[in-house]
Amino acid sequence: MKNPSTLAAPQVSVVIPTCNEENWLPRLLHNLQSIARFREIIVADHDSRDRTADIARQVGCRVVPGGRPGIARNRGAAVASGEILLFLDADVLIDATIVESILDVFTDPEVVALHFRIRPIGAGRFVRLCFASMTFYFALLSRLGLSQGIGGCMVIRARSFRQIQGFDEDVEVGEDADIFRRLGKLGRVKYETGRAVLASPRRFAIESPLGLALKTMMWAVLRLTGRKKSLISYKWEKYPPGLAGREAQVSRREDPTRTG
Repeated sequence: MKNPSTLAAPQVSVVIPTCNEENWLPRLLHNLQSIARFREIIVADHDSRDRTADIARQVGCRVVPGGRPGIARNRGAAVASGEILLFLDADVLIDATIVESILDVFTDPEVVALHFRIRPIGAGRFVRLCFASMTFYFALLSRLGLSQGIGGCMVIRARSFRQIQGFDEDVEVGEDADIFRRLGKLGRVKYETGRAVLASPRRFAIESPLGLALKTMMWAVLRLTGRKKSLISYKWEKYPPGLAGREAQVSRREDPTRTG
């Protein structure tokens, strides 16, 4: 058997679903270009009325038509040529250790998907509690041999993604939780808690925090049981533009690899 360190590193294609993300996308694209050389960055844009698509093209991204997040990710993946698909939301940040983990974990042929602990940028106590509860929930499911996660940062082996025909577009909300459940039947889904991806808690800023937490729990349970119903429809939201600037200041001081 070959030593994994002697094998060529797999090519990673990044897919980002967007809709009016001009305030967050530049931060992520700069972040990606500063830490690694990816095979390609594909932005699947859902009819943005701002500069999102122009920003993506200016830095060399391929822009394709999007839709709801699951549809957009499928459309981006359809044109991706990498062996590994890294799906990122526009409001997240990763660091070089995340990329190192991806390349290391996928030397194991049994691994079909990988996701990371998510840590909110500059959030209050209740939001931090929600994210900590989510971490505990995913880790518990993983120990029980069940797979579930969220879409901020999902890493999927391309051939496994195509084998299950990608995201189920009949699932309007929680398509991320659904695909992890289905991938878990195909092979190993690894949940990495030792390293964290930074993410904006921006949805908590425009919705009732408690209501959002309860909705998310409902979708998680529905997807875990294999049900496609959503009960509450999904829609792309518009966020206060000043929030991105405040988060940028906080994120410069935060280390995504911190375990706290």
